[in-house]
Amino acid sequence: QIQINRNYLTMQQQRTFYNNILPLNTEEHKDLRLKIDNNFSIFSNTNALPIAGVEFIEASREHAIAFINYQEEGIIPVYILGLRDNENLLLDDENNWKYRYIPAFVRRYPYIMVEPNEDGNSVVCIDADYEGINHPDGELIFTQKDGEIKPTPQLEAAMDMLKDFNAQLTRTREFTKRLEEYDLLKEISPQINLADGREFSIGGIYTIDEEKLLKLDDEKALTLYRSGEMAWIYNHLASISNLLQLANFIPADAKGTPKKTKAVKKKKVAKKVAKKTSKSKDTLH
Repeated sequence: QIQINRNYLTMQQQRTFYNNILPLNTEEHKDLRLKIDNNFSIFSNTNALPIAGVEFIEASREHAIAFINYQEEGIIPVYILGLRDNENLLLDDENNWKYRYIPAFVRRYPYIMVEPNEDGNSVVCIDADYEGINHPDGELIFTQKDGEIKPTPQLEAAMDMLKDFNAQLTRTREFTKRLEEYDLLKEISPQINLADGREFSIGGIYTIDEEKLLKLDDEKALTLYRSGEMAWIYNHLASISNLLQLANFIPADAKGTPKKTKAVKKKKVAKKVAKKTSKSKDTLH
């Protein structure tokens, strides 16, 4: 069975997709220009990505959403992007996203919000190796007026998105801990059989056990309902059928799942380690 890649789930692991994390500083980067495009090639070699619970309703219309058990992190919800190792079926030949809904984990790139070692404040960073940095057609990310340097509205919007996404990930961790506490998860190994005889299966994923859900005592069920998490649960359950839609993107020459397939090897760590975050007052928080 193909195992869902589990190497991107903690804040440290999330940085795997960023080659050179650089904390943004209003003084050092006041002249930095940035051109954002829809080239998501950096995500082309992964078959799953983290998702926040608040995204379930919108994403479930197109994406298959499942859970994986990531060691010390516990249960984590993910989008399933491919049915084979190192495969993202949702990118076209130009690395644009095929579906209307683009996951927040993807949309935030090349920005990321990380925790510095010194004071615990979140710091806004950018992938310094992103091709759109200082592009001739790029736009300034800071404005300068009367000696004052401020983020542009575009950068402000990106910062707000990062803060909200991190907050939603925290809320999602509370949700998944509740699922574990209520013993509502079961491991599944869905198998997809194509008309041409090829078979694809995914291992190492979990779904919510609807039979156990229906047997929950009233107090626990009410907790899920009032928190809005019951809606997340049923959108997750409905989304599993999207695996069949995903199979439509499998290349005609792709081989089916072998009888014995080793789990995905751990992804290589980012090329460069982020420099120590400065305590400068100019660093974006």
